[in-house]
Amino acid sequence: MYWLGLDENVGGVNYPTQFRVTDGLQTALAMGARVVRAHTVGISTGNSKSVEQALDVWNQTALDVIDFAVAEAGRLGLKLVVPLVDNYHYYSGGKHDFTDWRGLPNENDFFTNATVIADFIAYIDHLLTHKNTYTGIAMTDDPAIMAWETGNELQSPAAWTRVIADHIKSIDANHLVLDGHYGINPDALLIDSVDMYSNHYYETLSGSLVGPDAALVVAAGKVFYAGEYGWPNGDLAGFLESIGTNPHVTGDTYWSLFPHRDDFGFVQHSDGFTLHYPGDSSSMLDRVQLLRTHAYAMQGAKVPPFAVPGAPLITSAVNGTIAWRGSAGAGNYTIERSTTGAEGQWTIIC
Repeated sequence: MYWLGLDENVGGVNYPTQFRVTDGLQTALAMGARVVRAHTVGISTGNSKSVEQALDVWNQTALDVIDFAVAEAGRLGLKLVVPLVDNYHYYSGGKHDFTDWRGLPNENDFFTNATVIADFIAYIDHLLTHKNTYTGIAMTDDPAIMAWETGNELQSPAAWTRVIADHIKSIDANHLVLDGHYGINPDALLIDSVDMYSNHYYETLSGSLVGPDAALVVAAGKVFYAGEYGWPNGDLAGFLESIGTNPHVTGDTYWSLFPHRDDFGFVQHSDGFTLHYPGDSSSMLDRVQLLRTHAYAMQGAKVPPFAVPGAPLITSAVNGTIAWRGSAGAGNYTIERSTTGAEGQWTIIC
C-alpha cells in the first residue's frame, strides 16, 4: 500500500483522507495481512506535499499524515515495512531529489557523493527521530514499524548500503533493516547491520523464482522475504505455493491494494496490478481469495469466516440517485426504503 503517506490517485497528488487510510488498512487485515509495505510513509521528498520539500525545508503536515497511518497500523495490529528512498522519478520523490538539490546531473552520485549521503542521513534522522503526533512515540521506538528498507529497487553498491544500515542501527536498535537493492546483492550479504533481503517478482510469475534467492540469503544467515510481486502473466497459485512451502521464505507483500473512495466506489489505479477487496471482477475475486488463503497459511492458521462489515455511509441522495461510501470487507449491499419514516416498515428494493 504505497499511498498511505501521500496519494496520487484521487484528484492529483495529495494526502489521503483518514477514512481511506483506515479503510485500506482494515481491508489488508481482512485479507489476512500482518505486514504492509508502505512506500510513502518513508519516501517523501521534493514537492510541496513532502516531508522534505527542498533541501532542509521540512513539512510538519506531511509528517502528521504519516503519523496517522503509523498510528492506525499499530491500533489494528499491523506492522509496516518502510522504504526510505526510491530509485525512480515517482510523485513521492526519489534519490534524484538529493542530487538535484546539490546541482549534480548524475543521480547515481547519490551513492558516492559524501555531501549527498550526509543530506540523506539528515533526512533519515528527521523522519525516524520525530515523535508521532497521535501517539507521542518516536518512530525509532514505534512497535508498528517492522523494518526500515534502505530504498525501493535501488542499484546500490554494498559500501553505501553498509553506511546507511550502520547509521540506522546507530539511532534505532529496535527495528530491522532491509536491503533495498533490487535483487539480492551478494556483496551486501555480510553486512552485519542488514537483517533482511528481498526481491521483486513481475513479468511471468513462476514457482521457481523465489527458491534460489531465499537459499542464497539464508546461507548467509539472514532473513529473506518476497517484497513485491504482480501477476499479469504466469501462475499466481504456483508462485504462492512455492512461498508457502519454502521454509527459507519468511513472508511476502503483493502489489497493490487500494481502498474505497470517500464518496463511492473504489480508488482506481492504472498499472495493471490493482486489487480491491473482495474484488470487482471474476479474475480479481479469484486472486483475492488465493492471496487471503495464502496469508493465513503463512501464519499456520485456518482461514476464518468473513467478518460482518460495518455500515456504509450514504454520501449523496439526489434525484433518485443514491451514492454511498463502502465498508471494508463488504462485497454486496442492499437498499431498503421506508415510506413512513425512519421508524416505519422497511422494504428491500435492491
